[in-house]
Amino acid sequence: EKVLPSTTLEHGDCSTLPSENSSHTFVMASFLLSYLLGLQGFARECARVLRPGGWLLISDMHPITAAERGWTRSFHVNGAKVDIAVHFRSLTEIIATFERNGFEAQVLIQPAFEGPERLLFEDAGKLAQFENLAGIPAIYILKLQRQRPRTPVRFPFQSKALQLTNARIAMGPLSWRDGRLL
Repeated sequence: EKVLPSTTLEHGDCSTLPSENSSHTFVMASFLLSYLLGLQGFARECARVLRPGGWLLISDMHPITAAERGWTRSFHVNGAKVDIAVHFRSLTEIIATFERNGFEAQVLIQPAFEGPERLLFEDAGKLAQFENLAGIPAIYILKLQRQRPRTPVRFPFQSKALQLTNARIAMGPLSWRDGRLL
């Protein structure tokens, strides 16, 4: 309801995105990567569907904070808690995976728990927990750009001859002379 008429939202399996090759200028993966078993396959699919120069925006729980704090992800249904399996990957590993698939990391933001979150913790009666988390990154936001294919360097002329002037020419291990090489 909030997108422009020119915007298309698509929902699909991230290992086979429902799009043609090079058909999108922007892909967003919000709180997704830690659930994926096949990060390499997802990176490859994003590279496939994004146009050269296109943007990929990723956000998720901060992996170091989640691991150090033992954070789990779950939900409740009919009074029962259901845990969701997650896969720990460092930001270095995530960035390297996307770089191997033709992306360049442009921006990495690691926002920490600050004042606005304090109110949420306070309302939930968990102010002491906020005090322990203040200043620690809660999430990360990574902006990557799909690289354009590199064009080969073209030289203005080709020559099979090379001339070095005012060169030192080795005559042996201990002797040399100044001269010109053709």
